[in-house]
Amino acid sequence: MKFYVAAKLSDADKAQELMAEIRLAGHEITHDWTVHIREWAILMKRGDQVKKVLHKQACGRKDMEGVLAADALVWLYNPDSRGAFVELGLA
Repeated sequence: MKFYVAAKLSDADKAQELMAEIRLAGHEITHDWTVHIREWAILMKRGDQVKKVLHKQACGRKDMEGVLAADALVWLYNPDSRGAFVELGLA
């Protein structure tokens, strides 16, 4: 089964733990958005505004592709994240 795990940015560690458990159970994660957090942090330090915007757009596209490729959406932790409603609506 294919899963997309949605969570608030501040819950990325918890999302990574859940994705690891899902993988151990033999399932697939369609897109691990937590990987992009490290990339974003590097761009924030460099202060390159154009690259930050392009990176954010690319991440959004990958998030949408991940949701569409999933058999199930795992909604976890804090549903008060504005961005997560985009993923829920798309699902």
